[in-house]
Amino acid sequence: TGPLAFGAKVEERVKLNRRLRLNMTAGAIGGKAADGKTNQYLKGANVQFMVKGNKKKGEPTKLQVIGTAMHWKKDIALGGDIQAIQMVGPDSALTARANLNSRGSGSIQVRLTSTDTIKYALVGVIPTVSAIWGFLTGAQE
Repeated sequence: TGPLAFGAKVEERVKLNRRLRLNMTAGAIGGKAADGKTNQYLKGANVQFMVKGNKKKGEPTKLQVIGTAMHWKKDIALGGDIQAIQMVGPDSALTARANLNSRGSGSIQVRLTSTDTIKYALVGVIPTVSAIWGFLTGAQE
């Protein structure tokens, strides 16, 4: 027989008030390798708080704080994530996100999304063309 995997997930969403939500998730997955002898199991959990901001006071449109835990092969990995979304116009949103895990790796991301793409497309074209030109002419070593 071939490899086999099975799993289950439980999720609970709680609306604490008009602006605050709590999502909790826990799950497990198990599997057997193609050799029929190797068994592996993974367990994980996730807790997420979401706060909707007050547009009149200039608060972020949405703020999320997320914590995760995973157990696999006698090893535990923990992670944290924070994300803020701010509307910067009727058609545009600025998203800032940072995460870090127990292994010391993480990232910081800033993203601008818009349905009014022509305006913002030029912002990305100039540095891209400049970098390509520098690469082709050998200016960037």
